[in-house]
Amino acid sequence: MKVAGLALHAGGRYQSYILAWFLVILGAYSLPALYSNQAVPVPFKAVIMVKAVTIIVLGFILNPDWQSRPSRLSIVIWSFFLALASALVTISVIYENSLLIAMSTKTAVAVFVLSFFMHSLTRAVMAQLTYNRHIPWNILCAVIMLTTLPLWMAPWVESIAPTPPRLHVLLWSSPLSYLAGMLDYDYLRNQWFYQHTPYGMLRYDYPDKILYSIGLIGMSLLLLAIKTNVNLENNNSENL
Repeated sequence: MKVAGLALHAGGRYQSYILAWFLVILGAYSLPALYSNQAVPVPFKAVIMVKAVTIIVLGFILNPDWQSRPSRLSIVIWSFFLALASALVTISVIYENSLLIAMSTKTAVAVFVLSFFMHSLTRAVMAQLTYNRHIPWNILCAVIMLTTLPLWMAPWVESIAPTPPRLHVLLWSSPLSYLAGMLDYDYLRNQWFYQHTPYGMLRYDYPDKILYSIGLIGMSLLLLAIKTNVNLENNNSENL
């Protein structure tokens, strides 16, 4: 009976993962469609960015592990499935076979790295705070604020970051700049940003793709190690 109960629980868990994954893909297909009916054609790389961001956010919100104590393996697996979803959605956007493999791979890597970091950070914080269920929403709000940093700091960017090094600190703090760099898309010089922000007149570079990826993965692994240590300390204290 105990084995059957565990098997039933595992089956329900897998169903939750599959349902959440399909909802993420559905959201990536449907939500960005709101921006497709524009008078001016939207660059396909911009569409890919919107869909990738949608997958990361929905994948974070719909993660079934928020209801239990997730393992390190579940973090990797869920991030991998989100990366796979981004690759499938990217393939539906690209019509040139020469770009198909490269763009889908770059998008998948970026989505995996960002998702892996967000989930690792959230689990580390939740472990330290005894798995407070409000923590994921606070983390998501903080990441959104950091992602939109170049947008809401635009009116003061020339005074706050008058030199390229300071400007790079401002721009590279945004995960969106990493995603744009992975896709080789200068989103800060698209039509809307060019008309409403001063970035079109400034000199800047996007972060190095490999170094940024290695840095985020390294921090994610460190956060997972911290999470494990905290859980072990909690278990030891409970046994005393």
